Amino acid sequence: MVLFAVDQFVYQQVGSFVPFQAPLDWTDHLLTTLFIVWAVRPLVGRRMILAALVASVVIDADHIPGYLGSEIITGAGNRPYTHSLATVAVLLALAAARPSWRGWASGAALGVLSHLWRDMAEPQGVGVSLLWPFSDRGVTTSAGLYFGSIAVLGAIALIRAYFADACARSAVVSGPVGSG
Repeated sequence: MVLFAVDQFVYQQVGSFVPFQAPLDWTDHLLTTLFIVWAVRPLVGRRMILAALVASVVIDADHIPGYLGSEIITGAGNRPYTHSLATVAVLLALAAARPSWRGWASGAALGVLSHLWRDMAEPQGVGVSLLWPFSDRGVTTSAGLYFGSIAVLGAIALIRAYFADACARSAVVSGPVGSG
C-alpha cells in the first residue's frame, strides 16, 4: 500500500514524466495484478499468472509511438486504442478459439483488465477509452474506489492464506488420514 501511495504522490508531482513515474507505475500495475491473482488464486493457473503479470506491464509498450510523435494508435483518444476492452475481447477470443492458448490468452486478458483498472484511477484523470472503437470518452474512477478494491482483494488473499495455512498445520498435527 505504501508503494501505491508513493506512486500517487509522484504522479501528482511530475505527471506522466516517464523516467520518474514509469518505474512506480509498472510496479503498481504488477502489484494490482498480484492482488487480483492472490484473491482468485484457485481459478488462476500458473500459466495464467505469468501471462497476467507480463501483460499488466507490457501493454504500456503501446505508448511508444506517441512518445515518438505518432498518433497512429491514439487518434483523438487520450490513450492508445489498445488500452480498451477491445484488447481484452481479442485475447478472450483467442483463448476460446485455441484451447492450447487458453492459459496465456486468458491470463493476458486478466493482466490487461487489471492495467485498465489501475489506469482509470490515475490522479491526472484522463481516464481510459474502455469502449473504443465505439467511444473515445475517457472513463475514470476515484482513487478511493481503486484503493478500496485493492484493500478488499488484499483482505481476501490474507484470509485465504490464513485458512490454507491453518488447514496445512492441521494436516501436519493430525498426521495422514488412516494412520491411526
